Amino acid sequence: MFQLTRQLFRAGTALLLVGTCLAAGSSNASAAWYDRPRAYSLRAPAGPLVVLYDQTSTADPGFDYAESTDLKAVYDGFDSQGADDFQVPTDKIWLISTVTAHGQYEGLAQADSVLIQFYVNGGSNLPSSLVRSEVVPPAQISGRDTGVFVMNLAAPAGLGPGRYWLAVQANMNSAPSLERWGWHESTQQFLSASTWRQPGGGYGSACVTFQPRIAVCNRPADSVNPDLLFKLEGNEVDVVAKIALPLVFR
Repeated sequence: MFQLTRQLFRAGTALLLVGTCLAAGSSNASAAWYDRPRAYSLRAPAGPLVVLYDQTSTADPGFDYAESTDLKAVYDGFDSQGADDFQVPTDKIWLISTVTAHGQYEGLAQADSVLIQFYVNGGSNLPSSLVRSEVVPPAQISGRDTGVFVMNLAAPAGLGPGRYWLAVQANMNSAPSLERWGWHESTQQFLSASTWRQPGGGYGSACVTFQPRIAVCNRPADSVNPDLLFKLEGNEVDVVAKIALPLVFR
């Protein structure tokens, strides 16, 4: 994974020259390094943020949710994490500045912070390599009191063309039977069905790694809602050139 920030052609309009050559959704482990989705560090263009991706309009009427919480250390075996996928178009690079995740609390406690992670899509259409991870502090979260988080990243997450997974996890110094955060479900499936994991296997789940949340993990029990509610905002830039510089950016 390498970081790339460059502006060329200063005469007239500045163009971003970015090395990427990914077919949408490709994640073949044998592909050359320039054929894989990756994270970029790019300066966001001036101007207001735009909605890059939105699947928040298909909420379950009962506001059912899948828990996605990092509990106090003594309950690490019950930590859980949900993730859902999205697609960056083949000719674009997204600079994601704000992530919104619709959810709710069980209990009275609020999240101390929220972990945001972006993963590359793997060959089995599951989260694979981690490309960006950030703990968002309270000062950068709106809606922390309600559980509907609007989170501003410290710096834009630059993602090139391809499919990725967003994971959102509330950090709470609590016990699983008292307070936790749940990610609201979507009645409609977008791309692949959402995934879930509980590395400590506290519920006796087979999902110690990311697996389909409903079909394999049955979380929450007996739910039929395949996806989770989230929105991505930021800016996008065109892929204006495709280059390979393995000697410079290895």
